[in-house]
Amino acid sequence: MPWCPPLNSHDETVKAPSQKRLVAPLLLLGVAATLTRFYRLGYQSFWFDEVFSLRVAEKPIGVLIAKALYDAVHPPSYYVLLHPLLKLSAAFPGISTECWARLPSAVFGVILVLLMFITADALLGRRAAWITAVITLLSPYQVFYSQETRMYAMLEVLTLLSTLLLHRAATTGKTTVWSGYVIATFLSLMTHYMALGLVAAHGVWALLECRQTPRTFGRWVLSQVGVLLLCLPWIIGMLMLGHHLGNRASGGSMMKAVNSVVAMFLDFNFGYFQGLFRENVGVLVMTVFVGSLIAMCFWWSGARSLAGRSVLGTKNGDRSMAGSLILLSFCGPAAFSFLAAILTEFHLSRYYAVSYPSAAMILAAGIDAAKQRRHPIAGVGGALLLAIWLLCLKNVYFNPVYAREDWRAVSRFFSEAKRPQDLLVFNASWEDQAFRHYYKQSFNRAGLPSSVGPKPEEVARDSERTVAGHGRVWLVLCYNYITDPRDYVRKWFDRNLQRLETHRFSQIEVLLYRNPHVDEPRH
Repeated sequence: MPWCPPLNSHDETVKAPSQKRLVAPLLLLGVAATLTRFYRLGYQSFWFDEVFSLRVAEKPIGVLIAKALYDAVHPPSYYVLLHPLLKLSAAFPGISTECWARLPSAVFGVILVLLMFITADALLGRRAAWITAVITLLSPYQVFYSQETRMYAMLEVLTLLSTLLLHRAATTGKTTVWSGYVIATFLSLMTHYMALGLVAAHGVWALLECRQTPRTFGRWVLSQVGVLLLCLPWIIGMLMLGHHLGNRASGGSMMKAVNSVVAMFLDFNFGYFQGLFRENVGVLVMTVFVGSLIAMCFWWSGARSLAGRSVLGTKNGDRSMAGSLILLSFCGPAAFSFLAAILTEFHLSRYYAVSYPSAAMILAAGIDAAKQRRHPIAGVGGALLLAIWLLCLKNVYFNPVYAREDWRAVSRFFSEAKRPQDLLVFNASWEDQAFRHYYKQSFNRAGLPSSVGPKPEEVARDSERTVAGHGRVWLVLCYNYITDPRDYVRKWFDRNLQRLETHRFSQIEVLLYRNPHVDEPRH
């Protein structure tokens, strides 16, 4: 690449960052990160995954851990952290439950920006550290998960801390730092199983570094023995009580895995990209397309720059360790997540979150490389990416197209519009959990279709049986593209019932039908 920096242009990376030199940047970044992460923290309604977190975290600790074992979806660390906050929220009724429940993610989101600066400063130098921190600060992807009652912001902080401690442990050889690495790695694994990809990447890096520091791999192996001992009770519990463990090994495919990689790239660079395409604005989509090409150039340049300082390209120990560690910490988790998307149901871009910190550093290294060479793309491309980040960040805050499922508004609507005998049919049957969180009254409910990807005759039979005896039926559509991709339920309702009203909320559609075969009671 003509604008990759010379290898001797990063001599600053071999110097340990001064504590005093970090105070002012961290203070500035901390204020900015707090503003972006806490702004409108409780504005949006909980969506389904957040309500799932609440339902798990509100249980007693023993029951909470048992449920995490049984479902075999996520380890319990995040839920254990969330548990006391939900208890505390009852003592402060003036602060919304949404704010309390999202508080851990917002705090971890702030910590991530600061830790990204510290890590990039240690591995790449001060200029690249600023670029990395700004990328993370303005990333719509990071703001989104810093304002969600899920574990992804916590996961990124723990995995990044694990990587930073591994680098320092290998360079200093201190037992205390290796112990910190063991604890950070253990907590990462107890937050999300996708952290396994990073553990594997660290092992490959430690093995490669044996050429320069022979004891590194042996110490890493010893550290993993410590991690295994800490994880052993959970592993035994999973094997004994993880009844849904086998259910996760389905639903994946190569096509889904490829789509997940594309989604990861767009999300990492532009945030919640699906909203852009739902807006159907050609100019905006074209802007993102051009931005993607520029981002790819920066990623490629950054990867080449880091590879030049990897174990394969130079004998300078500190720079070698930095380059190879960043690249492997991206590739390892990404490869693991890709494999998971092929073999299991976990194929969404958020399952690549472990790779984000390294991805941001690779992108920053590419921008830094272009800037050092004074290549035109550094200014023009960087300005365009910055404009897209700000636009997407504005959309995350204000654009209803980007909003989460607004079950709070749906609840208010039904409080006024629903009659006692009405039937609510959820086209994704599990969504009544999110609805029930806000709607505390009793109601008649049903779920259609009875299976994912149903046949028309099954839908017709089940629908006819479901609506029998009900004069008014509400059809609630959310995630029906998963449960009923051919829209058989809605089509049957339109053919056999009389549609009276249509109401749209964020990512939710509510349709009212009258059953012509049933006489409505007079009011």
